[in-house]
Amino acid sequence: MTQFAKTLVATTAAAMLGISAAAVPALAEQTRPGTQGAAPGATQGATQVDDATLKAFAEASLEVEEVIEKWQPRMDGADEAEAQQIRRDANREMVEAVQSNGLNVETYTQLAQLTRTDPELAAKVQRYRQDEQ
Repeated sequence: MTQFAKTLVATTAAAMLGISAAAVPALAEQTRPGTQGAAPGATQGATQVDDATLKAFAEASLEVEEVIEKWQPRMDGADEAEAQQIRRDANREMVEAVQSNGLNVETYTQLAQLTRTDPELAAKVQRYRQDEQ
């Protein structure tokens, strides 16, 4: 999947989940080295997120991607009422995919935002995604 496609998936998921990017600074503050709220078990680097969380995010992102791929074709040609129901169903499945990997939706969205701004973090997530495929 291209970088553009990955960004699109994350953006689409966030939009479908109704999440605001406004919460991203909170996670970034918690995950920077030397800050009061540094994540436990984190290693040194630009943005610190522990490996277990990154692996969970990678797996969840693959599952969210599958949900989007499943539901997107159903949106084509759907009237407004059908589209609303499709969004609700897709939303529910995406939330389940995120939560089944031990994350909450806010953390998932924050990590998606961070991977767009931190190439090192994005590369690590991409390696975990490849391991899962």
